[in-house]
Amino acid sequence: MTVLKRLRSLSSMNFWMMIVLCRAKMISAKLSTDVCIDVGEEEMTCTREVLETRTRYDDVSINVGVTQRIDGSDSEKQAVRDVLKHMDNYFFHEVLALPQYDFARSRCKNSNELCAFWSSVGECESNRVFMLTNCPAACRFCLLLHSGLAS
Repeated sequence: MTVLKRLRSLSSMNFWMMIVLCRAKMISAKLSTDVCIDVGEEEMTCTREVLETRTRYDDVSINVGVTQRIDGSDSEKQAVRDVLKHMDNYFFHEVLALPQYDFARSRCKNSNELCAFWSSVGECESNRVFMLTNCPAACRFCLLLHSGLAS
């Protein structure tokens, strides 16, 4: 991966401000060739390859499995929506963007309508093998699919 810029900061506030500035600069300059992604704690990488990989999938609907059910109390519904938002961001910024996910793109799917709910109540951590097998998208476990744990 060709790294055009590495942004690093000491505080979280500065880190997020750098993300905003990076994206604003790219938009204002109409730089459709650079994309900034989160590559670690308080670190961003701006690169062309991410955009090139991701644009192959922009016109294709990515199948992340069974449609997730959103019901329960208002707080439960919000927790499920948060999981789905994180899952979408994970797919957009990692699974569809980075080459190490090539093998997982077609395999990383939720097989139960309650995957997002289970993820919201901590099952990804407390019941990892089941969730890896049945809900890798909601748990953001796509890279673990090759580990053999999901057999």
